[in-house]
Order: sequence, then C-alpha cells, then structure tokens
Amino acid sequence: MSDAATRKEGFFDHPLAMQVQQFGVMAHVSVSYESRTSQNDPKPFVRGVKSFELLNSGGRWYITQVAWDRERQDNQMPEIYLHDSP
Repeated sequence: MSDAATRKEGFFDHPLAMQVQQFGVMAHVSVSYESRTSQNDPKPFVRGVKSFELLNSGGRWYITQVAWDRERQDNQMPEIYLHDSP
C-alpha cells in the first residue's frame, strides 16, 4: 500500500512488543508494530518500530519526541523488537 493510499483510506496498527527503559522522570519506549488495511487482513502490509521519549511531570507522562521507521529489505527488524522487555 502506498503512503498516499494509507493517508486516504487509513490503516490499523497492531503492537507486537514493547520495551521500556526508565530512569527517574525519563523513559524511552520502543513499540514494534504491524499495520493492516483492515483488522481482518491476514498479512500486514508493513512492520516497524516506533520510538517514544517521555517525561513525567506533575504525576503524568508527557511525550516529548516520537520517531519511527519501517522494515524494508535493507532494514530488517532485529529479534529484540519482537519480544516484550522483561
């Protein structure tokens, strides 16, 4: 599916795994995902990893930065992103 088609038609993300690293009021969260054009699609059209930087202030978490990249032939998802952190 093309980027233009996903903007027009939408898609469904399904999380595969999550890793969380926290120190004090800072946290880094990596979430691997699969995207489908409908919830019933048997195969995702893309997989990738989203990266979130978080800051806790006043008793709640704020997202300070988000970045993501998708899996490609030259950028295969490492095994670590297929399992939750302990």
